[in-house]
Amino acid sequence: MIEIQNWMNDLCGKLKDTFNERLIFAGMQGSYLRGEATEESDIDVMVVLDRLELTDLAQYKTIVSQMPEGGKACGFICGREELAAWPKHELFQLVKETRSWYGDLTELLPPVTRTDLCDSVRIAAANLYHETCHRYLYDTEPNRVEQLQYAYKSAFFLLKLVHYLRTYEYTCTKAELLPQLAKRDKDILSASMYWSKQQELRQADPDRYYSMMIEWSGDLLKEMKDAEPEIRITVQAQ
Repeated sequence: MIEIQNWMNDLCGKLKDTFNERLIFAGMQGSYLRGEATEESDIDVMVVLDRLELTDLAQYKTIVSQMPEGGKACGFICGREELAAWPKHELFQLVKETRSWYGDLTELLPPVTRTDLCDSVRIAAANLYHETCHRYLYDTEPNRVEQLQYAYKSAFFLLKLVHYLRTYEYTCTKAELLPQLAKRDKDILSASMYWSKQQELRQADPDRYYSMMIEWSGDLLKEMKDAEPEIRITVQAQ
């Protein structure tokens, strides 16, 4: 497994040599940031340039391909103005889940409100609710349950934001978050953390995992709907 400190230092040096003053920000995300990386883990990198063109992507691709384990690199790259205009419901966790290696990410972003965070939870919960129902109806055996692992993996990131909205404490790792959760939230995160060890349980009672996710994501939708006052708009007929 790579030594991430040296890897990121090397990457940032190559980025500065290539893009010079056009490099605005570089940072690390994902399992390496949380200290949860394994030999199979992706290397999640965030890069912001003054602007982003296809030739910039080609240069970035070349740089990454020359790095040790470069085939595991992934992440997010964009231009400064695009980042400033990014949907606000995604920005809070972007900051919380990124360690700066070059530049200051917070200086590039607009303010984020509690309403933006509630929107983030509602959007993520709605996507999980829809995905789970869709898989139950249309996935074929034996993949119907095993494919649900991706929904449980996504639930970890949603749980961190929900926990923050309830407590104003942001916890980055699964191990730290798990004991702070109430039972049903804990059941969701436990399923995510120990998915590979629970195969026999899933085979014995596959519908349990579908029910857990549908009920949990549906209740989150309702909780966030009541968390903020409803704003009504008038739509004029065409």
